[in-house]
Amino acid sequence: MNMKITLSVLFEALIILGHDRVWMEESEFEHIYGYGCYREIHTWDDRTVAWWDDADDTWYLSTEVDVITPFLGPLPKKEGELSEEKCFQLMTLGRY
Repeated sequence: MNMKITLSVLFEALIILGHDRVWMEESEFEHIYGYGCYREIHTWDDRTVAWWDDADDTWYLSTEVDVITPFLGPLPKKEGELSEEKCFQLMTLGRY
């Protein structure tokens, strides 16, 4: 399922199954050299769960999730983990 969503609510209602952290991949603007932007959001097992669409000017979600909140606690460092990565904790709500 793909779902159109704005960035202002993305981290309140990002839809993905399970509990995990996510990170945003920074890339350069296509038309402005030297300026970075975030175009994809990934889980730690490297699944893309959301991406930015320039043509539609919106974020799209690729997998169902119920809730995402900022991860405020200290993160254990993993080999190769970058300190500037934006980390969030995902929480799934039961739907029965």
